Amino acid sequence: MRHFDAAAIRARLPWPRMLAALDATLQADVAAPLRTNHPIEVPGMPAASLLLMPAWRVGHRIGVKLVTVFPGNRARSQRAVAAVYALFDARDGSVLALFDGEELTARRTAAASAYAAARLARTGARHLVMVGAGRIAGELIAAHCCVRPIDRVSLWSRTAVHAETAAAAMADAGLPVRPCRDLEAAVREADIVSCATLATEPLVHGAWLAPGAHARRSGDGVQVGRLRAGGSCRRGSRLRCVTPGVARC
Repeated sequence: MRHFDAAAIRARLPWPRMLAALDATLQADVAAPLRTNHPIEVPGMPAASLLLMPAWRVGHRIGVKLVTVFPGNRARSQRAVAAVYALFDARDGSVLALFDGEELTARRTAAASAYAAARLARTGARHLVMVGAGRIAGELIAAHCCVRPIDRVSLWSRTAVHAETAAAAMADAGLPVRPCRDLEAAVREADIVSCATLATEPLVHGAWLAPGAHARRSGDGVQVGRLRAGGSCRRGSRLRCVTPGVARC
C-alpha cells in the first residue's frame, strides 16, 4: 500500500493535469452515492461529525473520503477538520493507497471551481476577486490563473491583516495578488468572483456584479460565504447551480 502526503499530491497533480483528470472523471461512468453524516458525541464539547463519501468505477477503483469535523477543537486552538482518502482495487477489494484527505480536498475543490470558470467565465477574464483568505484561497487563485489570463487578484478578508499576510505570501509565490479592503468596489470591477469563507450571511450581493461577471462559491461539508443573487437575477443573468439547495434568490 502506498501513501501520498500533501507534498506528494501537489507534485503529482499540477493544475493542468488535475483539470484534465477532473474533466475525464466528470464524463466517465462513476457511481457516487450521497455522503453519509454520522453525529458523534464528545463529552463536554459540541457534537462532532464523521462523514463518509464513497465513489467508484466498476472494474477500476473504489475511493472513500473520511472526514471528521470537531467544532470544539477551535477552543483548544486545534484544527476542526481532518480527512483521509482511501483507494481500493474495484476488482478484488485490495487497498491500494492512502492520501492526505485535506490536501486532496483542497486541490479538488479549487479544480472544480476553475473547471467551471473555464466554461462559464469570459475568455478574456483578467480580474479575480477572492473572498476569504483561508486555507483554500491560494489553491483557488492558482487554479483560476491556469484557465484564464488573470493578471490582477484582489484578496479580501473580514480580518484585514489576514488578507495582507496571505496576499504577501501569495505574491512571493508569483501570484498577482494584492489585499483589498473595499469588497463592493472590487467586486464591481471583477470578471470572476470566488467565495470561500465560513460566513453564514451573504457577503457578495448580485447587484454588485458587472454584466457578464462569473461568481462562484466553494466548499463542501462546511458553510461558506454566500452570494446573494438578488440584483443579478433581476438583470437576467444566468444562474447555474451544481449543488441542489445552494441557489437562493
